[in-house]
Amino acid sequence: MKIKPDIIWPDYISLKEWADNLVRDYYEYNLPIYIDGTDWQIWADKVAKTEPFSSYGIRSPMRVNFVSSSTDLLYNSWQDWVKDFYKIIIN
Repeated sequence: MKIKPDIIWPDYISLKEWADNLVRDYYEYNLPIYIDGTDWQIWADKVAKTEPFSSYGIRSPMRVNFVSSSTDLLYNSWQDWVKDFYKIIIN
């Protein structure tokens, strides 16, 4: 499956709006619905692990550090994660 090129750039949209558009555009993959006010990293991790995004190399926004049993964040904001997501998809 080819990823649709109409993924929205996140500068002038809320996370909820962006996530709703992604779920609507890729309805056939049963993506998780983002609940406003919840941890975006958990939602984004689930999206990154879902096909077709995982085969495109979409990164999870967090990495588990098994030595310290903690979770390290790889992005400062959801916008940074989405911009990386977008760049991977269009290339």
